[in-house]
Parts: sequence; structure tokens; C-alpha cells
Amino acid sequence: MKLPILSTLELYAYGAVVVLILALLAWGGIESHRVDVVKVERDTARSELAQARDSLKDANHTIDVQTASLKMWKDLATTVADLKQRADEMEAAAKAAEVRSNELLKKEATDNAKPDCAKLLAVDLAAVCPAHADGMQQRARGGVQGPPR
Repeated sequence: MKLPILSTLELYAYGAVVVLILALLAWGGIESHRVDVVKVERDTARSELAQARDSLKDANHTIDVQTASLKMWKDLATTVADLKQRADEMEAAAKAAEVRSNELLKKEATDNAKPDCAKLLAVDLAAVCPAHADGMQQRARGGVQGPPR
């Protein structure tokens, strides 16, 4: 059997097909590598996006907490006008207490001029009636109600 001898043109054609197949295989390998690199980059980008979203959630939570805190402090804030009003009220209350105290001192001076009152004040009530003295002190502080009348 005689092997057909290929012509030069046919050899070149087969060679070109082999080179084309090898080129396609090389191109496929390169593209496969590029796909793998792109997948890794995509996964990295997704991971960074997830981290960024978590950071954003944390930042938003922090902002919400700080906003609530600032609102609370703002609600607690005292203005100069409020302080002045409170100072004026306290000054008026102190003056009223001083007036009441002076009136009481005048009434006590009138009572002290009476001889019966002077005798009564000279007696040590705690020594004579300790229970009554204790009750009177507690009533004066507002801790105990007086006896029924």
C-alpha cells in the first residue's frame, strides 16, 4: 500500500490548523486565568462592600445614639433667663421668710414682756414632761401630727 504523499500546500494547511488549535488553547488558558483573577477581584470587592455596609450601620447607630444624647442634653439645658428667674424667685422667698421671721420676733418680744410667759419659758419642759417635749419637737419638724382635739 502506497501512502499518499501530501503536497506542500496540504502540509502548510495542516500546520496552520495545528498552530490555530494551539493558539486557541493558549488563548483559552489565558482567558481562564483572567476569569479566575476577575472572580478573586469580585469576591474581594464584595467583601469590602460588606465591610463598608457594616461600618455604615455602625456609623448610623452611633449618629442615632449621639443625636438622642444631644436631644436629652438640650432638654435638660438651662438658659440664662431660667437661672435669672429662679434666682429672683429664691430672692423673693428669702425676703418673705425674713419678713415672717421679723414679725414672729416682734410677737415673741411682746409675749416675753408678760410675766406669766417669762415664768413658763424659765421652766425646762424636757425635764418636767419629756414625752411632751419630744412630741413638740417632732411636730415642729413636721414628722408627727398633733393630738386630737
